[in-house]
Amino acid sequence: MAGRHTPFACHQTSQEQLKKGPAMPKKQELTEAPESEAINKFEELRRRVIESGKIQTVKTTDEPFILGADWGFTTPIKVEKPKFTASELISESLRTGQVLQALRLVFGPNISKVLPKIDALGDEGGPSSILLIEDIMVHFYGPGAAQVFTN
Repeated sequence: MAGRHTPFACHQTSQEQLKKGPAMPKKQELTEAPESEAINKFEELRRRVIESGKIQTVKTTDEPFILGADWGFTTPIKVEKPKFTASELISESLRTGQVLQALRLVFGPNISKVLPKIDALGDEGGPSSILLIEDIMVHFYGPGAAQVFTN
């Protein structure tokens, strides 16, 4: 039977190939652009928005909103200006009546310090929470911001 051709002859493995082990597929090259290139694309979008003049971005300050002793906190709580996604989620939460979710987004890990103060307000805690969030948004975005966030 030596020299006889079998239908599976092309699949026969030599002793040398067995010693090497199975052939490993070559690593595929990354298809994503380097991070700096991707950031440049987003910056390009930003530049186009600014240059168009069609979209007005209004802000009053980037300084944190501070809840200090005048709010009953011995250690001040800093609220940083929300980034775009958080800002949109806060607005959506307020429009859909999810006040607690909006508070979580605004205060982040400090929410556990703020909630007892709000709970102490009793039935007025919910409406007071909305006013607090509105005050914070007005601090960052100026008068009229509250209507944008709640309508």
